Amino acid sequence: MSTRGDDAPPPNGESTPVTEGLERENERLRDGLRRAERDRARLRRKIERLQGQLDAARRDGFRQAAPFSRGTPTRRPRGPGRKPGAAYGRRACRATPTRVAAQTQMDLPPIRPVVRACAVHIGRCQPCHRRVQGRHPLQTSEALGAAAVQVGPAVVALSAQYAGAGVAQDRAAGAADLCRALCHGARASGGRP
Repeated sequence: MSTRGDDAPPPNGESTPVTEGLERENERLRDGLRRAERDRARLRRKIERLQGQLDAARRDGFRQAAPFSRGTPTRRPRGPGRKPGAAYGRRACRATPTRVAAQTQMDLPPIRPVVRACAVHIGRCQPCHRRVQGRHPLQTSEALGAAAVQVGPAVVALSAQYAGAGVAQDRAAGAADLCRALCHGARASGGRP
């Protein structure tokens, strides 16, 4: 039995399989540590770069002076439009037609508005003295004065049909306005369009 411990190095400086394994493991761990330190430094630089970009983006969000800025301007920007010479791009023109196609176009017949003038009698009730007025069966409204010109039931039906077909309400009302304009033109010309 020897007096030295089992883990003590041999006296003549020669290595044993145990010490060689430990030295290899020690070198492997040192290599891993160097790689980890390089990765940590690389990641730290990346974090600093991204933090700077984030701070710049936050500052730009608060700055209202130049909302359309795209960063630093180019040193020599190219002018707008196509360039002369080879940089022009593909030169092309519309091809000559090989056949002629027929096209049919249909139009509405001329619109002849029907203008009806209703004479409305207005008076007072003898017993109660309230205002009363008559009504013609073809009248669509009892309004008088500034609202005396109304559209007829056909125009109201056309507007409702437009609205039912998905036409916007302002466009359907535009059709009614067109009919009102036609009626005013017909009234001014003596009942004929």
